[in-house]
Amino acid sequence: MKLLSIVSARSLWFFDPRELNPRGKSIYPELIDWLRDEYDFEEVPKSQTDTNPQGGLEFKRGSFEVDAKTNEFINVDLTLFTDGALADTRSSTRDSDAFLERTLKSVSEAFGLEYDSSLIRMKGYINEVIYRSDRSLNALNPRLDRFCSRLRDLSNRPIETIALMFGRDPREAMMPSPTLPAFSFERLANAPFSENRYYSKAPIDTEAHVKLLEEFEEILSGDEPTPL
Repeated sequence: MKLLSIVSARSLWFFDPRELNPRGKSIYPELIDWLRDEYDFEEVPKSQTDTNPQGGLEFKRGSFEVDAKTNEFINVDLTLFTDGALADTRSSTRDSDAFLERTLKSVSEAFGLEYDSSLIRMKGYINEVIYRSDRSLNALNPRLDRFCSRLRDLSNRPIETIALMFGRDPREAMMPSPTLPAFSFERLANAPFSENRYYSKAPIDTEAHVKLLEEFEEILSGDEPTPL
């Protein structure tokens, strides 16, 4: 298994902004201008009411310094909601977390707010990657290979198992919790089978996701997976 790219590494922090600003200070539109200048966002809301369909204030294509020693910057998107904030990078959820942490601290200092890590009620992650694997999903069970062979004979077309998903019970998903995706492993759309390129999405942090893919590779190879 070889990681080819990180499509998205999202961190979702759930908190009540009123607890961050308990005295109801008026910080708009100054906050929008501050965030634009602090992170060089190319696109920012025109006003406090300029929200996306989900009700969030979107700040797109910003720049965040992840390592002052090496002067390394990454691209970042930020969305502010009435119940928290979302950061999206293409490096790792660790960097997305670091961005949210630094932003909340810096905003609090700049506007006299009261940020404390205890305000964060819950964190969620959505990680998407593209990777290469020499293993076919048919390797999960020889019966899948035989079934695909049957389909190939009937259709006269190359057929393989192209996707595998693991999801939550819908009843559990209705409980108060972040709306997170299922675990998915699938061949990359529009990529020839010969390229062995796969796409995976998971509601976990980047490091755990990569380890999960390595374990999945061991399962496909028939080896006993190494515990996470």
